[in-house]
Amino acid sequence: MKVYLVGGAVRDKLLGRAVHDADYVVVGGTPEQMLEQGFSQVGADFPVFLHPISKQEYALARTERKSGKGYTGFTVHASPDVTLEDDLIRRDLTINAMAIEVNGLFDATEKTDATGKVNIIDPYGGLADMENRLLRHVSPAFSEDPLRVLRVARFYARYYDLSDCLGDCLSKQGFTIADETFELMKTMVANGELDQLSRERIWVESERATLGQYPDKYWQTLYGLGALSLFPPLQQYWENNPAAMQTTLKALSMADDFKLSIEQRWAVLMATFADGLSEVGLTQNLNNPLNSIPSPNPSQREGSSLPPRGRAREGGCELHKFSKDGLSKNDTKSIQSKKEIKDNWQQAMMQVHQANTIPKKIANFAKLYAQVEDQLAQIESLSANQLMSLLQQTNSHKQPEQFNKLLMVQQLLQSARFQYKASRLMDMSLASYQAVTIKDIDPTLKGKAIGEALEMARVQRLSDMLL
Repeated sequence: MKVYLVGGAVRDKLLGRAVHDADYVVVGGTPEQMLEQGFSQVGADFPVFLHPISKQEYALARTERKSGKGYTGFTVHASPDVTLEDDLIRRDLTINAMAIEVNGLFDATEKTDATGKVNIIDPYGGLADMENRLLRHVSPAFSEDPLRVLRVARFYARYYDLSDCLGDCLSKQGFTIADETFELMKTMVANGELDQLSRERIWVESERATLGQYPDKYWQTLYGLGALSLFPPLQQYWENNPAAMQTTLKALSMADDFKLSIEQRWAVLMATFADGLSEVGLTQNLNNPLNSIPSPNPSQREGSSLPPRGRAREGGCELHKFSKDGLSKNDTKSIQSKKEIKDNWQQAMMQVHQANTIPKKIANFAKLYAQVEDQLAQIESLSANQLMSLLQQTNSHKQPEQFNKLLMVQQLLQSARFQYKASRLMDMSLASYQAVTIKDIDPTLKGKAIGEALEMARVQRLSDMLL
């Protein structure tokens, strides 16, 4: 028998990251031999065994043949004649299809050559893809397991930034998904392969990704693949509301910096359906930078912009026409739209939760945030009665930390909305400035008049864009 360290342990070791779980493949062995050595079999029909001391997994080399639907529909074949290469080719990504031989079942020391160098067994180009920072599938058999779509999206988020690697890394640059792998994943989504996944498995992968350092990259990847159809109506909503997507992704990108729990992160994601609320009071937010909480590590985050959506402004302020009752028409419209948005927000959340197995505690926190978001946004202006009602509604009189958790979600979303809108306005301003040149003004102008004409033309162009 020969024993090899395989999969994620080899990958993380080569990336200079901490190895938490070590998996081994045994070539040339039988179930009887493993049991004689004191190993215990995980399943009667599955060739995976637990080490009698370390309890780590040792699997007999095996092949898999598609025999049914979903990620469990496989027939497993394990025998002493299955080679290491046969076993590795069934894996998802090339960087997960490498191995290192160890001394034996009871000695996990890595074997070295005469020079003391560890030999990396790499039949499918994992080392090259690792150096090029590519997530590439091993073989066409990748498409036989729809769970791999979610796993690759999670790997992309996990390895988006390698600044936390230990020792010397090949480079700190993060990974990208190979074009051919991304297209294969899109095809799998389009063909409905992901419909075979259980709701429980979808949540397990999504929860792990959402609790990671870059949850925004996971959800952004699923959107690009069209896989947010697993969370209806999120895919269609983001397609129709790119600003909602951008502000939500921005908020999620800061979630790890502020150590948000899974309940808070899920509430942030579900608050994407409240994008209309963020449009109300844009001017107030832009005029009050104290409403924004900066990221502790802004240099580690990247912004993105989308084609601007216009808003009527004059001199940087929204145009208000006041009615006799003292409320502007815009304010009256905002009150009406807030209720509609609230209702739509709750309905959309309900659809997501009904279509997936979201733990009750997590779903309830997101629903609670939706119920009290407007009160949190106006916390300083609430009366004593309103504050007492908010305390009881959020159960904060029994769980004082609940209020702080809700408030952090509100502050984070407000900051993300402010940053997106401010960035969008500055992008529009820069585009207007660069679009107007001296060729666009009266050629007969001289001296100071040239600068004044350029400024006037640029302001006019920006005003037209904001309409």
